[in-house]
Amino acid sequence: MKRLICLFASAIILCCSCVGCGNQDAQLDLTQARNISELATLECYYHNVARFYREKSSTWKIWEPDTKFWPWERDTDFWIEYEGTIKLGVDSSKIKMSIDGEKVEVFIPKAKILDVGIDEKTFNEDSYVIGGNTTPPKAIEQVKAMANAEKRMIETAKKDSALLNNAQKEVENVLNSYIKNIGKLINVDYKVTWKYE
Repeated sequence: MKRLICLFASAIILCCSCVGCGNQDAQLDLTQARNISELATLECYYHNVARFYREKSSTWKIWEPDTKFWPWERDTDFWIEYEGTIKLGVDSSKIKMSIDGEKVEVFIPKAKILDVGIDEKTFNEDSYVIGGNTTPPKAIEQVKAMANAEKRMIETAKKDSALLNNAQKEVENVLNSYIKNIGKLINVDYKVTWKYE
């Protein structure tokens, strides 16, 4: 996947640099660099478990929230296993680039979570496990369980410095390819210095 993104980015770089202009007109451009950096996202797959437990969830008291009418008291205990994807990248608007002859300095901001998606195909009857002698889960309980599981997963990803560093490195790789390709077009051997947030 990473190679595909880099090849795609390189193709766009060359096309953007060459269409409608000669080699002598090609030059490094911050706006173009920012647009290209948006292609450099790190996509990770994860397996998650959403767990929900509520003691004595059955009741005859109609004024209580999430009432479940059962003739005897029961707990609610279930979990849902599923898979999803998390995309990491940088805020491209914060990328900075300064050019002084053959010297180029590029600033790359910290990587962050751009998107989280649940793979709907992983939901089936085998995804749900309901504890013995408990009430069936209500839709609102399932939503709460999923929301809490996603929140915990996102917080874990935010603390994973290795994962965030890899996402930042992907941006560097794509921008480096862009700078080197422009350099080849105009016969300039750019020396790049990288700065990180």
